[in-house]
Amino acid sequence: NYLQKHFIKTDGISVSKEEALSEAKALAASQFAQYGMNNVPDEYLDNYATEMLKKQEHIQSFVERAIDRKLTEKLKGVVKLNVKEVTLDEFNKLDA
Repeated sequence: NYLQKHFIKTDGISVSKEEALSEAKALAASQFAQYGMNNVPDEYLDNYATEMLKKQEHIQSFVERAIDRKLTEKLKGVVKLNVKEVTLDEFNKLDA
């Protein structure tokens, strides 16, 4: 949580109304897909997402999702992985 607050402050990460709406639409599409409805027209997704954004608790959830997505992208640019092949025995010793 400290790192999240640090990056939000130092990088000026914020979420616009359009970004919150985009997160709501993504969730709506996911919910429709769970019921086998994969080709829901955009106007239905827009309407559903707009209705979700009328509730304050939903707004906060979508803002947090957008911030998490932005922080993930930011961290991908900062964090570098060192790939190293190891045997199973070597891997098991790493946990010890």
